[in-house]
This record gives sequence, C-alpha cells and structure tokens, in this order.
Amino acid sequence: AVGHEPDVTIADYAADMRAPTPSAAAELAVFDYIQFQQDMSGYGNALCSKMDRMLWQRKNRLERYALKLKLKDPAYQLNEKRQMAADLEEKLHMRMEQQLLQKKHGMELLAERLEALSPLKKLSQGYAFVAGQSGQGICSAARVKPGDILNIHMLDGKVAAKAVEVELAPKRCRIGQTETETTDCQKE
Repeated sequence: AVGHEPDVTIADYAADMRAPTPSAAAELAVFDYIQFQQDMSGYGNALCSKMDRMLWQRKNRLERYALKLKLKDPAYQLNEKRQMAADLEEKLHMRMEQQLLQKKHGMELLAERLEALSPLKKLSQGYAFVAGQSGQGICSAARVKPGDILNIHMLDGKVAAKAVEVELAPKRCRIGQTETETTDCQKE
C-alpha cells in the first residue's frame, strides 16, 4: 500500500488539538495575524455602532428631560398663564362689545316704540286729551252730559270747553269675521 496509517500515541489523547501531519501542526500552532486584524476591525465597528446608538438614545432622553424641565419651569408656566389670561381678556372684551351693541340696538328699538306710544307724539299729530273738570281723563262720550265743562289738552296748550250736545256712535258688533253697525248687538 502507498502511505501509511498514522500511529496514535498517548500524547494525542492528552493534547488540546490533534494534527494529522507535522506541517498541519505547524499551521495550527502559528497565530493568524490577518484573521486577528479582521476580527478586531469587526469588533471595533460593532462597538462604535453600539456606542453611537447608545449616545443617540441618551441624547434623545436628555432632550426630553430638558423639554419637561422647561415645561415645569415656573417662569415658563407664568408666561403661559399670562398669555392665556391675555387671550381670555381679549375674548371677554369682544364678547362685552358684542353684548353692548346688541343691547344698544334693543334699546334703540324700544325707544322708537316708546316714542310712537308717547302722548306728546299723539298730540303733535292732531289728537287731544280730554279731561273732566276734576282732571280725570274722559275716554267715552257716554260719560259726558250737555253742560259739562271739559278741559282739552293739546300740544301747545289747554282749552276749556262746554259740552253743548252729546251724540253717541252706533254700537258695533262682531259677527264671524265682519263687523257691522247695529242699534243693538244681536246675532242675525
């Protein structure tokens, strides 16, 4: 046979490694520097990457803490409250002005209605206020008798008059939706 079977000795069982030939044993015994450099470079890159990630996480955490601290700062909170108060004050002023304008408009409408109902306005339109001798207003011709003294109040003065004749208007009755003149109010 070509070649031979290697002999196994007791040293082979006690050794950490076993090499089939002396040259293979030399390769195993010599340190591989190039592989060592590649491994160290990979470890260095992994370490740098992990450090960068840790620094980025710590930086973000620090920024969050700085923001929380700023929000808790009494001066910052005071400025925020001042701004909020100024905004509320402006809204209040606007609402008050709006309410005042509405109330003013309502008052103007009421003043016009009151002016329309004013006795002086009625007097200026040619109407008069008639009172008896006691000064009490008379609103019905049925309360006046011939010979009664009447005080007629007009816009620019008062006239004393004596009733000569009293004529009553015919009574008016409502029948359905129409109004008719009759001497006595009976349904037809």
